[in-house]
Amino acid sequence: MITFTWDMGYYCNFKCDYCYFTQAGWMNIQKMQGEPKSPDEMESAWENICRSYGNAKIYITGGEPFLYPGFVNILTRIIKYHVVHVTTNLSLPVDEFIRKIPADKVEVNSTYHPLYMSIDEFVRQVIKLKSAGYRCGVCYLAYPAQLKEMINYKRYFKAQGIDMALTAYWGDYKDKEYPRDYNSSEKKYYRFAEDWNSESDEGFAERFIKIDKTDNRNSVESELSKGCTCYAGSRYATISVNGIAKPCGQINGPILGNLYDKTIKLLNGPYLCEAKFCKSKEYQYSNNTEK
Repeated sequence: MITFTWDMGYYCNFKCDYCYFTQAGWMNIQKMQGEPKSPDEMESAWENICRSYGNAKIYITGGEPFLYPGFVNILTRIIKYHVVHVTTNLSLPVDEFIRKIPADKVEVNSTYHPLYMSIDEFVRQVIKLKSAGYRCGVCYLAYPAQLKEMINYKRYFKAQGIDMALTAYWGDYKDKEYPRDYNSSEKKYYRFAEDWNSESDEGFAERFIKIDKTDNRNSVESELSKGCTCYAGSRYATISVNGIAKPCGQINGPILGNLYDKTIKLLNGPYLCEAKFCKSKEYQYSNNTEK
């Protein structure tokens, strides 16, 4: 199954310091998107993808997708052809979504932003979706300013029957570049929080101290990708708010066409990655260094 990550729109009611769009300037970013597309235009574009490549998996992100005009109605059209995964901050009502979108057609990735939403309000939204049958997990960003409470949030979510995943921060903070500049203690803490479950809670401090220093997983490491055989562009592609498709978000080309012009043509096979680092580890390259 082909996978697409789609920046549907650059509307958002949060202005998080760690967001790329905040750093780039929301007004500048929003100028790129033009007028919103109608449900008919959206359906026609994604139906064309289905004719060309079959049923795909679409990761819808933004911005906040629920702010896109007619978002739920657009989803009712797209799920006729594809499996959809929506990333949302859950700050907006989900009742219409629950009424109109079958739970087996959509996955929900809810991102918790503690500076913008109370945890109790957020949990109510997650539980509402889970009770309606949706697969709904929580993602928490390991931003340096909010690292300290990371394990406490994970404990709290677990007590409510909710799983929380972590993602490393890519960007600058106080003259440091992350994830490169996570210090050794922060990396250990991240890995402990990543592995934590309710059964491991006893002896928290002792377990934290005893984390194996030889653990070489790349959760918070910069993963070298330049020269690796990469399937982004053939099995995976990103689509920007204006419809332009590229193999991934790390390189500027090649341009694969435009969703709305119905000109997307994926590559026939893998190519050698040109990016130094694969930031999101979603680009499906194989771990080799073919030259």
